[in-house]
Amino acid sequence: MTQLPFNNSLSISKLSSIFNDTTNSYKFFWFLAILESLKEGKNEEISLESLTAKMLSLVWFPINYYRLSFGKQDQFSNKVRDLKLQFGFSQNMKKEELEKQILNFSSQKEVQEVFKLLTKYVPFRFLRPFFTENLRGIIDNQVNDLIVQLAEKNFINSLNPILYKFSIDKKSIIMNPLWLNYLETHLGILEAFCKYHLILYLQKNNPNTPNVADKLEPETERDLKNAKIFWKTYLTENQNFNCIYSTQLVSSQNLSIDHFLPFSFVAHDQIWNLLPTTKNVNSSKSDNIPDLQLYFKLFLNIQYQAFKVNFEKKHLKILEDYSNIFNSDLENIYAMNLHDFSEKMQQTILPLVQIASNMGFQKNWTFKNFRQ
Repeated sequence: MTQLPFNNSLSISKLSSIFNDTTNSYKFFWFLAILESLKEGKNEEISLESLTAKMLSLVWFPINYYRLSFGKQDQFSNKVRDLKLQFGFSQNMKKEELEKQILNFSSQKEVQEVFKLLTKYVPFRFLRPFFTENLRGIIDNQVNDLIVQLAEKNFINSLNPILYKFSIDKKSIIMNPLWLNYLETHLGILEAFCKYHLILYLQKNNPNTPNVADKLEPETERDLKNAKIFWKTYLTENQNFNCIYSTQLVSSQNLSIDHFLPFSFVAHDQIWNLLPTTKNVNSSKSDNIPDLQLYFKLFLNIQYQAFKVNFEKKHLKILEDYSNIFNSDLENIYAMNLHDFSEKMQQTILPLVQIASNMGFQKNWTFKNFRQ
C-alpha cells in the first residue's frame, strides 16, 4: 500500500512523507498509538504518557517474543528489554494488560527513562515534514520549540492544517478536527499504510528472518488441525513411537505438536517443521533450538517416514508444505530415498538455525531425562 486517500483540504502528501527513509521505528509506533487511541474513543486530547505506554505495548511482542532487530540506531529494543527484566513482565503479555501495567509503574525511574526517551523528540519531529521550509537551517536544540509554535499557529489553517498541536504544558497532543475526521474515516487504511512501511523497515533490518510481516502482532489462535491429522495418521501406523527428545511413548492420547524450530522464530505451523512429542517435553523445550547432534538425524528420519505414510494415505493437500520447500511435486518427493530427503530438509533448516541463533534463540537444548 503506497498511497493514502486524497483530501483536498489536507496535506496528505506530508503525512505520507513522514514514513519515507525512516532510520528508526519510533514514528511508526507513534502513529499506530494515535490510531489505537482513536479506536478507543480518545479523539480530542491525548496524553503523551498514554501514547507512550501504547507504543511500548505495540512494540513489546515483536521485540520480546519474535526478537526482531530494530536497527543499530534504534534504542527501542534495549529499553523495552530492560523493562521486561526490571518488572518481570511476560514476553507474551497481551497488549491491553501490558499497557495497563506500564501506566501502573509510570512513576518508577526505569519507566520514566523510557517515557523521556520516547517523548523527547518523537511527538515533535513527527510533524517536521509539515514545516520543512520553516525548519531549514534551524539548529537541532531549537527545533522542538519552533515546531510547537508552528503547530499552534497552523492548527486551524486552510493552507496547511497541522495534524495536532500541543497542550500548554506539552504533556498532551490536541488533535485537529479536520485531521481527526480524516483519520477516523480512513482508520483501517491508515493503519495498513503505516504497517506496510513498518514491515519494509523491519525487513531491511532483518533481511534473513522468515515471515517478518506476521511478527507485528501477538500470535492468534493456531490451527493445528492438519498437523494432528498428519501425526495421528503416522502414529496409527507406528504405535510404539517414542519421542525423539525423551524416549517417552507418544500416542494419539498424549500427543503434543512441537515446532522443531520455535514458532516464535518461524511464525508458521508448516508440517515440515513439526513433530510429535508429549506435553511435558514440549513445555520444557519452550522456544529453544534442539541440540542438532542429538536430535536432528532422528527428526529427519521421522519426517521422512511420516511423509511416506501420509502420501500413501492420500493426504495430499496436507503435504503441500513440502512442495514449497522442496520445490518439487509430491510424487518426486515420495520417490526420494532417506538420504536425498534429508539433504533437502537440511538445506532449508540449517541456515534458519544459524539465523535464529544470531537473533538470540538458545541453541543446543536437550531434554534432561534424554536417554540415547
